[in-house]
Amino acid sequence: MRIFSLVTLSVFVVFGLVFGIFLKPPAYFDYTTGAIYCTNRADCLHEAGHKADQSKGWISQSKDFRDNVNAYRFLIYEHPELRDAHSWDILSYPGIGSPRGTETNPFSTTFWEGGWGGYSELYADIVRWADGDPHKCPANLSNFIDWDFVGNEMEGLGYGR
Repeated sequence: MRIFSLVTLSVFVVFGLVFGIFLKPPAYFDYTTGAIYCTNRADCLHEAGHKADQSKGWISQSKDFRDNVNAYRFLIYEHPELRDAHSWDILSYPGIGSPRGTETNPFSTTFWEGGWGGYSELYADIVRWADGDPHKCPANLSNFIDWDFVGNEMEGLGYGR
């Protein structure tokens, strides 16, 4: 019985390592080490957004941020003339304005969160869509993002501000 348990454990560890290596997303932020892994500017901006969010105590989960996102969504719904390139993305964002995206990789945290999306992903995507520029971000959401922190992370990753 002991050998069977060791073999079973070994198989799970090997599969976990193999699938963990091959099923990793092309870019991600390691919440435990603070490291960002990315291969292009857009993905690096998104992951720097997650790191900035964490550095502020997960401000994307605050009532103030959620209220401001919902106020923006209501505003652009009622006033189409105020919409910009990413208004529809924010209005219909997965986990906020539409169902969360399906995640099938059990080695991904989003698998255990019920799918991809929600306010923390929106926060990071806003940083990406704004290209690190606070002037390209909706005014009532820009104040929640530490743009200097994001700029410093991008410089550290070799993508400039």
